[in-house]
Amino acid sequence: MTATVEAHTIVEEALQLFGRKLDNKGIVLRRGIDPEIRVRVVTGELRQVVSNLLSNAIDAVSQGGQVTVRVGRTERAGRTMGCILVSDDGCGMSRELLKGIFEPFQSTKGSKGTGLGLFISKELVERYGASCWRSPR
Repeated sequence: MTATVEAHTIVEEALQLFGRKLDNKGIVLRRGIDPEIRVRVVTGELRQVVSNLLSNAIDAVSQGGQVTVRVGRTERAGRTMGCILVSDDGCGMSRELLKGIFEPFQSTKGSKGTGLGLFISKELVERYGASCWRSPR
């Protein structure tokens, strides 16, 4: 069931969930969170999307790396909308992998991952008329 929720609440819950993993890798967490951003979603679906993005970012960085999480507004296709951004300072991916980043079974983790996280995240986000994209490096 959809509900209007404060996006920062979902993000903070996910950050708590991954707190130990962040600490164990010595990851520097940078936050830029606007507490006034509200979204109408199925809470569990947004939680899954944020968790997928955080998990990928944590896996991508080396010991002592950096993960940035932002909640704010952005302009997309002439509309102002809420935006959740997760980024990291990992080594990145090849251009070939980047082309299919949202395709099913696309993974950089070998047997450790299913390659479904970003595919599912994109599908969930698009249900709400929003979009999921990768930022250019």
